[in-house]
Amino acid sequence: MKTLERVSIVEYADKYAASVAKMWNESRDNWGGDAVVTTAEDVVEKESKSTNLHLFLAVVEDDVVGYCGLSEYKEDTGALYIPLLNVHPGYQGLKIGKKLLLQAIDKTVEYGWPRLDLFTWPGNTKAVPLYKKCGFFWEDRDDATHLMNFMPQVLRIEALKPFFEKHDWYSTSVRPMEIKPDGKKDRGFTFYEYRWEAGDEFVRVQFERTGRGVTLIETNGWRVEMEVPDFKLLENKDYPVAYRVENFTSEPLEISLAGKSSTLVRENVDEEASVKSTWSTSSSVQVQVPDQEPSPWKTHPVIGADLMINGECIPLRTGVFPLQAGKLDVRTVQKHWRPKQKGTLYLDVESRMEEKAVLSVKWPQQKVVEWSEPSVEFEVEGKGRTTIPVSVELLRNGFLNEEVEVEGRTEDGQALSFRTKVALAFPGFGGKFGGDTDTDWYGYNGPYFVKIEKRNHMVSVGSVRSKEEPLLLMTPKIGHPFSEEFSKKMATAVEYIELAEAFVVKTSLESEAFAGILLNSYYKIYGDGLVEIHHELINNGEKDYGNLHLLQPVFPKYKALALPEKDGVVIGTEALIPFTEYLRDKDLSERWLYTTNRAGDTFGMAWPEEATGRKDDWRFAFEYQIEQLSTGKKSCYGPIQIGVNAAAHWSEWREMVIGEAEPLPEKPVFEMVPKEGFVSKAGQEVTHSFRSLLTPHVYGALTVENDGNSYRKEAKREDGLTAIDVPIVHERPGFAALSGTFSSEGRNADFLTYQLVQGRSKGECQPKRRPMDG
Repeated sequence: MKTLERVSIVEYADKYAASVAKMWNESRDNWGGDAVVTTAEDVVEKESKSTNLHLFLAVVEDDVVGYCGLSEYKEDTGALYIPLLNVHPGYQGLKIGKKLLLQAIDKTVEYGWPRLDLFTWPGNTKAVPLYKKCGFFWEDRDDATHLMNFMPQVLRIEALKPFFEKHDWYSTSVRPMEIKPDGKKDRGFTFYEYRWEAGDEFVRVQFERTGRGVTLIETNGWRVEMEVPDFKLLENKDYPVAYRVENFTSEPLEISLAGKSSTLVRENVDEEASVKSTWSTSSSVQVQVPDQEPSPWKTHPVIGADLMINGECIPLRTGVFPLQAGKLDVRTVQKHWRPKQKGTLYLDVESRMEEKAVLSVKWPQQKVVEWSEPSVEFEVEGKGRTTIPVSVELLRNGFLNEEVEVEGRTEDGQALSFRTKVALAFPGFGGKFGGDTDTDWYGYNGPYFVKIEKRNHMVSVGSVRSKEEPLLLMTPKIGHPFSEEFSKKMATAVEYIELAEAFVVKTSLESEAFAGILLNSYYKIYGDGLVEIHHELINNGEKDYGNLHLLQPVFPKYKALALPEKDGVVIGTEALIPFTEYLRDKDLSERWLYTTNRAGDTFGMAWPEEATGRKDDWRFAFEYQIEQLSTGKKSCYGPIQIGVNAAAHWSEWREMVIGEAEPLPEKPVFEMVPKEGFVSKAGQEVTHSFRSLLTPHVYGALTVENDGNSYRKEAKREDGLTAIDVPIVHERPGFAALSGTFSSEGRNADFLTYQLVQGRSKGECQPKRRPMDG
């Protein structure tokens, strides 16, 4: 009988690998089903390279029936993260998911982190009540299904510990379990609210979404709250922030309030009081616009103060979105520009003010474009938008990147001014240049470009003339264990280097996980579509490092993939292979991959001999091993090569990468081969094996036609077969043709192969032997 009492939560060890693999193979329908069959070896390899801090397994006797990873959240500060949670379908309904989540929450509290996050897919509504009951709030966003859990922060608030020491927070929670995103919206804010009830006692805690902090706490004895007038605040303008304390007891509350200023928020409040009934105060706050616009993926600038009640601290925090009085963006609808070409740019203007205003922009002199008029003046409604066409002539291909002064006057006569940046690339033949916008750094050589996201150092490689989306290089990592730190860091330095043959963008990232280590990355863009990526590790610290690893993940588009194996190149005919798990990376015989789409756009990828190309969870990756990096030394690695329409065929890309070599034949993704060899005798049974050259396992429906006979075999996913065997007796000599079809979820194939059958068919006359003389 399956009961919760028989379930134990343990830490992963390799002895559980086979059972973990079995769980995944039997859980595929929960994830939409795919062709990947997991083996124990797959699990051992994956977990040995995992960035998980912990991996919790739910075990019943010797069977793994639940899986929950816990790692540091790479998209934001101040949070741990559950990258993967699964419960075996045969054991759902036994509260195993609850036990795994509570274990992860307890460990988050133990480590002192204030928050625990997870993602799920939009259709996973059946899990929403479990997540909410365990303290998660579902963000109302279109780009992801993201949930945040603030229970670790709640359980660390000293003033609330008396309640939670007496009462279990999970069983006393009275949150509504609605299958929809959470949050109460007010003045641009989104507030999440917890509530617990135990007899006559209760606790109510409110969090603000973007600041990830407490804005209100109410108990039987008291209530505290802060209030900011609006989510979006104009810079350099005074705003009142209200703080309020209510005392519901007969004893006075001794309180103090200290504002928390930062480089972006200035708040001067420092007060003390003895509160018998009600106390309130208001502070004046100013905000500054950050270098980068606040991202929905990250914690915003916060306004707040530390409130002490009878010596116990309650941190009050509210996230805000600092704004200038207006925003200007410049864009063009033309993809290709040449010097002396005249065209139109479009100035998109957004007002953040309440009143209508007349604004003017004076264009600065620079070397990229010549403005038809030295300035432009326009009217914009309060909180309105408008687009202004501006005529220009291109002086040279380059990056327009200028700070402009915007001046104006509101309808009621109030003068205003602010500075903003206009940034736009003008790529063209022969143009080599770099520049940046608020969010990205760019390098161009002709139509080819590299774009580097400032917030996480993810790199896109592409062409403005390509119909295909750019190739995505994920954030590099240093290990073991691999650190996700660079996904939350902006490069400390960026350089643009123009060479005779190429244009180079150099970025520098300083590691904290490996003290003293500096990672320099060089993105060398050639004019023919080749991009070379070199990495350089420098040890500026006082400690020698041994057995370091450098990992560069990439997310290829597996369209019509060409994959080199020892006896040929596997050519995928599918329009798209959706999972890196499909690749048999250990069968790669050469250090390159190649893809193409129906429009003829191609991407080639290659890695140097000292690197290993391998699977990295759902990504592909290039890994370097550094045996020793002594203090004061540096090591250089690469190049990783990306070709954007640099080779029209995989054979051309192969020759570019490895030079002259013996040609390799093309092979289809599937093959039908006889186990006994391609030559057999009439009347002999031959086992023909159908297998995939791309994946280790195969399942689906196979139909084989031979000499008027039809054979049908079906293999299920759970069978874990590496091949589907079809025994056939060939009765007639000659070339026997075998044709057929194969189909599985999302994959179809036709095939034709031949078998040479020797001997005579049954019933054929045999010559009579003459008796020997004598």
